Amino acid sequence: MGFGELPYLVAEDLTSACGYSPDGKLLAVAVWSGVIDVYDTTTWSKVRRLRGHDGGSNDVTFSADSQRIVSAGKDKTARVWESNGGVEAVLVLEGHTSGLCGTSFSPCGKKVVSCSSDNTIRLWDAQTGECLLVLEGHTSVVRGVRFSADGRTLVSGSDDKTIRFWNAETGEPAAVWTSPVGAVGCLAYSPNGRWVATGHQYGDVLLWDTATGETSANLYGHTDNLTSVVFSSSSQWLASSASDRSVKLWDVSSRTLVATLNGHNGGVYKVDFAPSERQIASVGAD
Repeated sequence: MGFGELPYLVAEDLTSACGYSPDGKLLAVAVWSGVIDVYDTTTWSKVRRLRGHDGGSNDVTFSADSQRIVSAGKDKTARVWESNGGVEAVLVLEGHTSGLCGTSFSPCGKKVVSCSSDNTIRLWDAQTGECLLVLEGHTSVVRGVRFSADGRTLVSGSDDKTIRFWNAETGEPAAVWTSPVGAVGCLAYSPNGRWVATGHQYGDVLLWDTATGETSANLYGHTDNLTSVVFSSSSQWLASSASDRSVKLWDVSSRTLVATLNGHNGGVYKVDFAPSERQIASVGAD
């Protein structure tokens, strides 16, 4: 796999999150001022600016059909936007009592999940905005939440040092894993369902086997707090970002470091793979 830096995008303020559309045509970038800029990945021109959040967003993801975007705001709301529509959100999901940390659509696009520093997870109807379920069990900030590829399971990670699995239909807890290296700062669920990756303080990246609930590897390389982890669409690669200003690419099967991508002048907040696996986007404090 070869690596070369693409043209970088300059925002008006610090950036906090990014996400590719599943069709690979768009990249959404959340800015601390509260806007979300959407770029064409062929020309790297800005095609839309989404407004509404009072402050930045900690996560931004697309629906599986690439038609909608959901963002996790520090203003206690998740907002749903049409990716090719107007600049205002079509849904504002209100109910959390503190800032949001993560959000995503279910694979079928009918639900949205969000997590917050209020220690809860909420499931929403993606068409009406109705809150369907409130999942309680974590005892501290919930840093990340993701659906399994089949949409039947949710996995969440928290400052309380646990990774929790939930039935996505009923909200019932399914399993609890305890991190051996402390608080969970970020997590990802592999598309093939075999792995969960978690990022932690002090540079630890743990790879968990979902069949056994055991850690399969600790991927050493980062020297500061992990901020995001993400699997490629094939589940072959894992990318991680950290406050040490680097992005690292790992081979999941061999558990080896493939590359360290430098270039940021400050901590890196988020990283995402393009669906083709030929591009990686990252945003940070520079």
